[in-house]
Amino acid sequence: MDDSWMMSGSMDPFPLPGDLQPQPTRKRPRSTSPFPPSSSSSRRSAGPIAPDKNELLEQLQDPKQADEALNTLMQATASHELNFTLDSEEPLLQGLVNLIDYSKGEANQFDSLDDLVPANAWKILNKKPNFPLATIPKLHAVLVILRNLSFVAANLRPMTQDLPLMALLIDCLYLDNTDLLVYAVFTLVNLATVLDVTGHRLLADKLFLDTAKELHTLGWGGLQFAKQLDDTHQVSVDKDVLWEGTNRYVTQMWQLFSALHHVICSPRTPRPVLMMAMDWIRELLDHHAPSADLPSMHDIFRDMPDDMMERLVDCLWIPRLG
Repeated sequence: MDDSWMMSGSMDPFPLPGDLQPQPTRKRPRSTSPFPPSSSSSRRSAGPIAPDKNELLEQLQDPKQADEALNTLMQATASHELNFTLDSEEPLLQGLVNLIDYSKGEANQFDSLDDLVPANAWKILNKKPNFPLATIPKLHAVLVILRNLSFVAANLRPMTQDLPLMALLIDCLYLDNTDLLVYAVFTLVNLATVLDVTGHRLLADKLFLDTAKELHTLGWGGLQFAKQLDDTHQVSVDKDVLWEGTNRYVTQMWQLFSALHHVICSPRTPRPVLMMAMDWIRELLDHHAPSADLPSMHDIFRDMPDDMMERLVDCLWIPRLG
């Protein structure tokens, strides 16, 4: 028997090609870069090249090429080296949402700031969403992509400010499929640090960071101003101005709580999803300061329904949930 392979230093006579080598299973850390890397630094690196977003969008809009585009996005967003980033008002997100044809949930709309009462946050949903069975495979791929995108810090604000995307994630919380629920809640956990129920952060972004509509932009100075105006470092903003610029967004964010109530209180919620929902609640409360003029995250949770409070108390007796 020829054992010359043992002299090469490898103990495997049939080494796998590079693309089939086992990959590490450790959870990928979220990128802390606030903006996409510059094109010059990308050219200097020897890593993989991100796919063209315009080409991907065209493929998503073509039923014959949509599956290929989803596969490309799943690979690109899962890469540890690419850190696939989104632009403000990213069309690619809308292309992903448009792939899912389903009956959307119907919610009450707030007509004025007077309707922003904490108790109303838990009573928004009028009609639960309905996902046809044929949409589940594509929905699975879309949620995996969104979960991967949420690991990159630069993607958090574009994702939370995309209303159709947030509506899809909220509607997915009413599903009975464990895998889909895990991906949806996982994404929302990652987005928790920038979710905004008062509109302060969105208004700051529109004033100082949003370049898609040619608004005033100050670069890193604008980022500093935006941080001073977000809901963790609030300054006084006229309520009418705040409502006029953010009412659709605030209404969408308040729908999260009705969906969270469903996840916590439903007897059909799987244990992994329930554990992640607890993490989500902690993240929401840890990263949002009380508001002086509008109901804050803390105010809304203080007014949670009695059945949800009882459910949370019951979870104290469950190992790893209490």
